[in-house]
Amino acid sequence: MTEGDDVPNDKKHGKFDVYIMQAGREYRVRPAVTMIDRGRDNAPALKLDVRNLTDKSVVIVFPQGLLGPNQRVETLEPKGAAGHGDELHLPIDGQSKDAYPYSVAIATSEGLVPAKGESDPVIIIDP
Repeated sequence: MTEGDDVPNDKKHGKFDVYIMQAGREYRVRPAVTMIDRGRDNAPALKLDVRNLTDKSVVIVFPQGLLGPNQRVETLEPKGAAGHGDELHLPIDGQSKDAYPYSVAIATSEGLVPAKGESDPVIIIDP
């Protein structure tokens, strides 16, 4: 067995997933903390996939430094009849070992409702 064989194949290649879903009357982000391991030699091919599994539009605000030099706002459309949610495939630019809190809100008839994790969602870059 070589080093890293116990790591799922998608994690070896720098792909990390975040899911936005409805749990009862609340909206959740899972996992609440996404740990991104840059691996050996600061491998640059890191990608964050975000999936909307709700029937509402989702607005996500990423902080500056994570996906580029500026804050970035993205919108995900609601899932369709087939049950597949809209997806974002985002390259990670964060170069430093740091935590990047980001916000997720759901567009409802009452306005934007924050989605929660067990805490506010955070992306951590671990070199």
